[in-house]
Amino acid sequence: MAASPDMKRKSIVPAPEGRKSVITRPSLSGLLGGSSADTLGGISGAGLKGLLASKRFARNMRMKRDVKGLYRMTPHTLPRKSVLAKKPDILLENTYKTDPDEKFATRNSAVRKIVNEVFDELLTGVVYSADQCANITLDASDAIKDRVKLLNIDRYKIITIVHIGEMKDQSIKLSSRCLWDTSCDTYFTVEYKTPTLFAIATVYGIYQE
Repeated sequence: MAASPDMKRKSIVPAPEGRKSVITRPSLSGLLGGSSADTLGGISGAGLKGLLASKRFARNMRMKRDVKGLYRMTPHTLPRKSVLAKKPDILLENTYKTDPDEKFATRNSAVRKIVNEVFDELLTGVVYSADQCANITLDASDAIKDRVKLLNIDRYKIITIVHIGEMKDQSIKLSSRCLWDTSCDTYFTVEYKTPTLFAIATVYGIYQE
């Protein structure tokens, strides 16, 4: 039995004075020949079951789609540029060398020359001041490390520590302890003095296997 045009359309039921009109639509029973109508605020039992079933079906379909990885890309789900960027090609595999081709100890004179040059540039004519020398200590340490790296001593990690103090006829003793391979790893210590201050730089060369 075909539903009449009037049953397919929504109708507005006039409300008593002081109340809002209610929009109604034909119910399942009305389409099947019944006379009852559901309002938008109340759904019949059969309509509610159908609505819940459709929601469950849609949810299951979304879950299956997500599991397969076929989700829609949105601005929130797009990968970051770092993920999309092409990784650099690995040209060489690790050689697993346990001994260096050139040991850091063979560059003793070159390293000491670099330290003395940096101290000459940064400390010549400087009168000791705690605040000023604190900054010079950082600058000297970075400059020494960068210049020693230019020697291109392969597979060595360079560590530089600089101390600056005031000259007051005092004595000072610096010490360090390291866990390393004595056949490859070593360090150099260079002292520098002016009338008002002293500087001590220690440069460590640690072989990276």
